Order: sequence, then structure tokens, then C-alpha cells
Amino acid sequence: MSQDLETLSLLHKIETAAIESCDVAVDEIILSLERAEGVDLTASLLERVEHSAEHYKAKAKQYSAIHKALEATSAKMRAFIKDAALAKDDMLLEGVETYFRVSRAKSKLEIDESLLPKEFLRPVTEYVADKALIESELNLGNEIPGAKFVESFSLRSYVKRKVA
Repeated sequence: MSQDLETLSLLHKIETAAIESCDVAVDEIILSLERAEGVDLTASLLERVEHSAEHYKAKAKQYSAIHKALEATSAKMRAFIKDAALAKDDMLLEGVETYFRVSRAKSKLEIDESLLPKEFLRPVTEYVADKALIESELNLGNEIPGAKFVESFSLRSYVKRKVA
């Protein structure tokens, strides 16, 4: 039970530090790895941190969708208000406490490139790395300036089976 409390305490510190854009108290975690219980604590903490990250990712996605919907609604409302004001001679909509006035602004440039004559188009050349070719050449032992394989490691967490 005390391990759960310690895990929750560290998780709270990590989430608070992440929210405040501070460095996480990793030194406490590193110190805990020096003892067997600390490895278990760290494994539990890692699982909870990853779960929290997924939770906040889902929340961010949800809030992003709400943000997009509200922006779209705002744009539609502005367009409706502009159209309503433009329909009036003085381009003014008045309420008791608020009014909207539409005034002329600098014209916006709208371009349909498919209809433009060639003299108004300029060529654009873009070079991107051919990753598949580079990887196959490196695998053959060829050296390519600017490309190399970098050793990487993955971390996996396992639950020990109880030994009878």
C-alpha cells in the first residue's frame, strides 16, 4: 500500500512539473532504481505516467475538436453578420448595447493557378531524402555523407511471475 502512495505522490509531482513546464524530478526516480523495491516502484510509476499521457492526449484531441468547431462557428457567425450588414445601405447593425459596422478593406488576392498563363508561374524544385535508397545503400556497407545508422534501444516492462 505504501508503494502505491509513493507512486501516486511521484506521479502527482511529475504531472505538476509537466503542467508547469518544469523539469521532472527524475533524480528521485533514479535513486529509487538502486533498490529492488525502487525498480518495482519505477515500473508502476512508468505505467501510470504513460496512462496519464494517453489520458491527456485524448483530452487534447477532444479540446482540439471543440476548438475547431468553435472557430468554424465564429467564422460562420462573422460571415452572417457581414452579409446582414452589407444588405443595409449604411452597412451598420445596431443593438441596444452593441453595434457592428462593415467597412471596405484592402482587396484580397484570390488565385486559381490552373487558369493562370505560364508567365505568371515559376518553377519550384524540391529535393527530399530517399530514405529507402539510403537505408539499402548503408546496409550494403556504402558510406553516405550526412547519413548513418544510430544505435537505438527500446525499453520493455515485464511483470515477474511468482516463484513457488
